[in-house]
Amino acid sequence: MREFDLSSALLLKQRLLQEGKSDLLFSRLSVKETAYRLHFFEPNHLMRFFKQMTRQAISKFIKSIK
Repeated sequence: MREFDLSSALLLKQRLLQEGKSDLLFSRLSVKETAYRLHFFEPNHLMRFFKQMTRQAISKFIKSIK
C-alpha cells in the first residue's frame, strides 16, 4: 500500500468511514444500528471515530448534506 503513500490502517479507516457515511445518508439505519453494523462496540465509539476522521460531528455532517 505504500505505492499510494498510505498505511494499511489508514486505508481501512477510510473505508470504514465511507461505509458509515453511506449508511448514515442513504439507509434508514440509526446511528446505533450503523455502529453495530460496522462492528463498533458502542455507538459513541462510532461517533468518536467519525469526529476524529472528519473533525465534524455526525449530526452536523448529516445536516450539511441534507
